[in-house]
Amino acid sequence: MRQRSLDVTAFVLPALALAVPSGYSYGASLLLLTALLSLRCVAVWPTAPQGRWLLLALTLMGGLLCLDIDHQMPRTLEMPLKYAAALCCVGLVSVFRPSVQAWSVGVMAGAAASGAIALFQTLVLHKQRAGGFTNEIQYGNLSLLLGLLAGVVLFLQGRSWPRWQRVSGGLAVLLGLLGSLLSQSRGGWLALLWLVPVGLWLFRQHRPGLRSWAAMGLGCVLLLACVWPFKAALTERLGHAVEEVQAYRSHGVADTSVGQRLAHWRLAWEMGADRPWLGWGGQAGYNVEKLNRVASGAHPESLLNFTHAHNEWLDQFAKRGMLGVSVLALFYIIPLAIFWPTRRRAMATPVGLRVDTVTVRWCGVLVVTSYVGFGMTQVFFSHNSGHMFYVFPLILLCGMLAPPKLEVPAPTSTAAAAAKR
Repeated sequence: MRQRSLDVTAFVLPALALAVPSGYSYGASLLLLTALLSLRCVAVWPTAPQGRWLLLALTLMGGLLCLDIDHQMPRTLEMPLKYAAALCCVGLVSVFRPSVQAWSVGVMAGAAASGAIALFQTLVLHKQRAGGFTNEIQYGNLSLLLGLLAGVVLFLQGRSWPRWQRVSGGLAVLLGLLGSLLSQSRGGWLALLWLVPVGLWLFRQHRPGLRSWAAMGLGCVLLLACVWPFKAALTERLGHAVEEVQAYRSHGVADTSVGQRLAHWRLAWEMGADRPWLGWGGQAGYNVEKLNRVASGAHPESLLNFTHAHNEWLDQFAKRGMLGVSVLALFYIIPLAIFWPTRRRAMATPVGLRVDTVTVRWCGVLVVTSYVGFGMTQVFFSHNSGHMFYVFPLILLCGMLAPPKLEVPAPTSTAAAAAKR
């Protein structure tokens, strides 16, 4: 029963992530419920090194979030409690291995759903930007991530699929990427400049040769075919970004999307440089000091409309100094080290499990590196969706790295009688 529940979770978490309001919470809630109903698993100390390292990463970030708890504001307890829940789930996946197949199908469904919703909102509801059930930036970036995850699954596992399934998988990949394009979230597109080299390196390591390049070229052609109908809107959006950068540099205009980001980065850097070790005391201190600096006329009033610096690293630097930057770095580095696919790790994996294991490792690397890219122009961890779709997928993927437990056959009556003699 617990195994089946865990497999359902592996499907539901990515499949519903953007398909319904707060969709990423359903899989996480089911995972926590399963853990709480298996109390002996909650207290299990993971025997595999990757589980212990993931516990460390979650504990560090959860501890950092605890510093922002204000007893007069109960809402500040929400995120630390979610990290406490996540810690409980690590023990569960160390005992019961989630299904790689369920995860793969869920990723495909989630990518297809995100693109379908984006098409409905833009073509039927005539919205300028698709945002699903959240804001456009979070939606576009997570849709891009789902599309890339679906691409990883298709590339690594699609060779054994029937043709109809490969075609469906390719459509899901394109829909996920299309969801990002229709959101017009430029930060996700910039993240691709970081993700493409990482993907090419992994691509060449796994399947070198002319056929690999041909397959990648075909994928690029198909992507361009999907992008072409929206060429005018995308070109206009990128043109606005260039104009906003020039306006900020020439006249200090900070009431535009890009101008606000540049102004936020400047403010956060100055605040962090003034208190480089521990910052300004978290969110509350950041808000007070920002208000004071805006009131002095040193920074534009438009910065008061946001509670973060639009850059993950600078946000931590201003709020928690080098302490926050160090925890954030470990929050990325530890999972990246857990999942990074090396030749030694591949050779140590049984041949029958190698494709699944490589798929899991690539997905884990993609989640981490995507968040690093997204965090350059958006503080993803200031949003519930940012935490939930980083922490809980990594927990499930970490559990998938555990080798399947071998079933010990029950002794036959003859063998049992012989044992008694």
